Amino acid sequence: MNEVFETVAEVLEELRSEAEEREYSVHTNESENADKALKKANREYETVLAELSAEHREFFENYMDIVDHAHFQEEQRAYYQGMVDVMQYVTDFMKLLVQLYTVKTCYNITRHYGNRYGLHLYCVILILMFYTQFI
Repeated sequence: MNEVFETVAEVLEELRSEAEEREYSVHTNESENADKALKKANREYETVLAELSAEHREFFENYMDIVDHAHFQEEQRAYYQGMVDVMQYVTDFMKLLVQLYTVKTCYNITRHYGNRYGLHLYCVILILMFYTQFI
C-alpha cells in the first residue's frame, strides 16, 4: 500500500508543482491575518537573530528549517488526503450509478417479461450482490 501511495503522491506532487503560480480561489480572513502575523514575527525574528552569536544563530536557523519542512510535509499530507478523498467520492458515485443502472435494468426486464423464469428473484439476488459488494 505504501508503494501505491508513493506513486499517487508523486503524481499529485507533479500536478501541484505545475499549479504553483496559480491564484487561490479560496480566501479567508484567518489566512490573511495569519500571513500578516507571520510577516511581523519574521521581522522580529530576524532582528533577534542578528543579535545572537553565530553558534546560536545557526542553531535557530537549522531549527526553523526543520519546523518549515515539517509544516510543509503536514500540508502535503492534507493535500494528498483531500485528493484521495475526492477520488474516493468519485469512485463511490460511479458505484452508485452502476447500482442504479442495475436496478433499472432489472425493473425493465421484469416489467417486459413478467415473473417468468423467476426473474424477480434473479433481480433481487443481483441487486443484493451489487449492494453487498460496494458497502
